[in-house]
Amino acid sequence: MQVRVQQAIAAERRQIEELLNDYLAELSQHREIPIGATNAVEYPYLSYYWSEQNRFPFTVWAGDELVGFALVWRTENDLGPMFQMAEFFVKPQYRRWGIGRTAVTSIWQMFPGQWELQVMNGNDTARKFWEGCISQQATRWQVEEIV
Repeated sequence: MQVRVQQAIAAERRQIEELLNDYLAELSQHREIPIGATNAVEYPYLSYYWSEQNRFPFTVWAGDELVGFALVWRTENDLGPMFQMAEFFVKPQYRRWGIGRTAVTSIWQMFPGQWELQVMNGNDTARKFWEGCISQQATRWQVEEIV
């Protein structure tokens, strides 16, 4: 199955909102304290992905099917540009097919350099996914637990 990652256009925002609703609902299962957005309407940053030049919205496709999205944010630190995978989601029925890993690799190749990822404590499935992606791509990486 061919996996494509495309920069999302404004006309695809509604589709990303629907996926974001599913993503945030899934994330809420891992929260000890109910904080943060629980749906796309409450997500304060989505509109910025079409209005700020340091934010990049992507759709993830498997064949002709929209199966996920990614939101990438470019920031700066003492060493220069750094990228953050602000949000990443693949529909559950498309997981464990290599789609997510292929999409992540494509995105990392679009933005070479320093990356930061955050995974919610208790979301062991996501942690294992990201560690697998990172270990295939990075020669030097570390995990920091932030309390």
